[in-house]
Amino acid sequence: MTNCHSIRPLLPARAEELTVFEARTRAEHVAGCARCATESAAYSRLGQALSVMANLEIEPADGTLERILVAIGRRRTGVTDP
Repeated sequence: MTNCHSIRPLLPARAEELTVFEARTRAEHVAGCARCATESAAYSRLGQALSVMANLEIEPADGTLERILVAIGRRRTGVTDP
């Protein structure tokens, strides 16, 4: 049986990032350890949320592009006052 300390680095990994041995070892440990199961589930939810966010397309707030371009111009010319 593996201990939490040795499994913890494997918890955030996606299944395709693990070797067959690592995936099996992680699954067996998580099945019998509530603490690591909770942490593993949290990483899974985080991965799902990030996946959803990666596909979101939002428009920037009005004036964002203009503010960025002004800031770039100021930086290039050395102007620090608005």
